[in-house]
Amino acid sequence: FGAPTSFDYIINPTPVVDSIADLTLCAGEVLPQIDFTGTSGSTFSWNNDNLQVGLSGSGTGSILSFTGLNSGLQPLSSTVSVTPTLNGCVGVEEDFLITVNPIPTVDPIVSIDTCSGSLVSYAFTGTGNGYNWSNDNTQTGLLGSGIDLLSFTAVNSGTQALVSTLTVVPTYSLNGVACSGNSEVFTISVEPIPYVNSISDQELCNGEQTQLVSFSSSVSSTSYSWINDTPQIGLASSGAVEIPSFTALNSGNTLVSSLITVSPTANGCAGPDSTFQFLVSPTPTVSNTNVSETICSSELSSEVTWLSNVLGTTFSWTGVVSSANLSGATLNGTGNLPPMTLVNTSTTPETVTYTVVPEVNGCSGPSLEYTITVNPTPILSSIISQEICGGTAFTTPVFGSTVLGSSYSWTLDQPNQVPTSITGYTLSGTGDLQGTIINNSGTSPYTLTYLITPIANGCAGSSVPFSLTINPAPVVTFDLGPQLICSGEMSDLVTLSSPTSGATFSWSVTNLPSGVSGVTSTQGTGTIPSYSLSHVLSTAQTLTITATATTSGSASCPGAPTNYSITINPIPTVSVVSDQVIC
Repeated sequence: FGAPTSFDYIINPTPVVDSIADLTLCAGEVLPQIDFTGTSGSTFSWNNDNLQVGLSGSGTGSILSFTGLNSGLQPLSSTVSVTPTLNGCVGVEEDFLITVNPIPTVDPIVSIDTCSGSLVSYAFTGTGNGYNWSNDNTQTGLLGSGIDLLSFTAVNSGTQALVSTLTVVPTYSLNGVACSGNSEVFTISVEPIPYVNSISDQELCNGEQTQLVSFSSSVSSTSYSWINDTPQIGLASSGAVEIPSFTALNSGNTLVSSLITVSPTANGCAGPDSTFQFLVSPTPTVSNTNVSETICSSELSSEVTWLSNVLGTTFSWTGVVSSANLSGATLNGTGNLPPMTLVNTSTTPETVTYTVVPEVNGCSGPSLEYTITVNPTPILSSIISQEICGGTAFTTPVFGSTVLGSSYSWTLDQPNQVPTSITGYTLSGTGDLQGTIINNSGTSPYTLTYLITPIANGCAGSSVPFSLTINPAPVVTFDLGPQLICSGEMSDLVTLSSPTSGATFSWSVTNLPSGVSGVTSTQGTGTIPSYSLSHVLSTAQTLTITATATTSGSASCPGAPTNYSITINPIPTVSVVSDQVIC
């Protein structure tokens, strides 16, 4: 064997580069120098696969400081591969990323003009993936700062606009690195909500002129529009600005309420509606169709209930009398007209005239005149009594009244007590009490009493009595019945009498047949004397004596004539008869 030869194997270690964290920076940002570490004594080389980030394509040793570049909208990334070398031994590559974020922009923002109470929502747009904003006036209801979406309810309880100035900064964030772009400034103006100052309702009567309605608000430059839900009151259904004076109308019989809705607007902001009313009352009328009454003096007038076309109408009234001769009238009042005892002391009709005024909700309607005519009570003059004889007519009495044109009614007082001996009278009637024949077949005078009542314009006065005394017509009675005697005999004396006390008598021969002799007197009083009566006639002859009874006193009343007869029979004689011879 040959001599051994010795040699060494030198085994160098494989170099290792220490792990390198990925880096993120913003475009335009200076990246500090990057020093690599690893196996001691190693050298390093690196390669960059994307020159757009601002780093050269390769190099050895440290990566010197450079400015990151990215003019695009998206992040730029480059992969840097670092290779360690030691004693000619190349180690395993170590890769890391360098990311350059773009500089974001925010799209232009138009300033916002909104109203208090409105929801404001705004999403920023641009190249960033985030937007930071700040607000210099939190009185508008917006926070002092925030990120991304802007959303809040605007607030302004004042009378002037509130303005928030907002600064919006766009950001692009990646890998924990946020890159800010240029800020954008805009404003949010919050306008106040206009309110209509309180408007009073107007209560009106039909035909009344309304007051001008001017709208106002604490927010300047407020404009107004209004709507009327009942144009029938005489106002248009809508309008703007003020409501001019107009004539309120209500031709019905109930209250009409017109609701006016006023809508305010200021700087494009609509305020809440405000309402008020026009309350138009109808014109009340007194609808009574009977507008007069006629009564008699001292009578009670009727209570008058006033009627109206409008429910709830009240009434006031005043009265005027035609003269001082009328008393008892209530001359003013409210409500219904009460009953009154009215007295007319004159001889002609008197009146009290009432003017009635209806009113509802302070609105008066046309007045109505109501007249009460009070007719006087006629007074009948006293009537002279009369005394007549039965069988004769009384004189038609003359009636006189204090009221011109009076008529009369009359009735017999206590007709049931008139004896049956009184006949020919009337019980009742109107107008004149015509004189008629009244008989009294009794033995005593009897007085009929008529009650005469004057009537004027339907008003009856007090009755006045008229007395009519009817004296009886006495009847003659004879103490002997008719006599029958023979010629040459004496008649009996006849005594006259009567049922009527105090009667006197007279008699006369009313039929003295020719050939009768012996009548010594043809008339007389008291008794009919005895006669020696004879005649030579062959037939009976009758002597007729008529007697009459007469009452005494102020009315001397003769009774009906009564006949008394004396019949005188002839004296019979025998005629001479010749002798007769017979077989």
